[in-house]
Amino acid sequence: MNTVNIEEFFERADINYKKIEDNVYSAGFPGETHLYDVWIRLTDGWVFFFIGPLTREVKEEEKERISMEIARLNYEITFTKLYLSPENDVVISIELPEEVFNFELFEEALKNIVFYGEKVHNELKKKMEEW
Repeated sequence: MNTVNIEEFFERADINYKKIEDNVYSAGFPGETHLYDVWIRLTDGWVFFFIGPLTREVKEEEKERISMEIARLNYEITFTKLYLSPENDVVISIELPEEVFNFELFEEALKNIVFYGEKVHNELKKKMEEW
């Protein structure tokens, strides 16, 4: 059972949020060009932040190219992970261990996932339009 009180962190940061189900929360954050829904899931021992999909659905013929772009971006960007979901959506996530999770990491994770989510969204959108 996860002991993180994420609702307290949302309230302390004065962020409007929705409780979707037990241990799953969502909040909207504006980037410079887009509004991003950040999802937070609490599991045994972990706090997961994620945004997805970041792009339109990846077509079958684009999977190899997008996988190469995801690998390149994962190499360049620290603190986050990008992956292609089973539904062919590009997703960005941050995974933090519950044992060290605190309010400062909560704020840092939100700031980073929106910043890098927007960077990836804009970069991949442009590339996918060129394909």
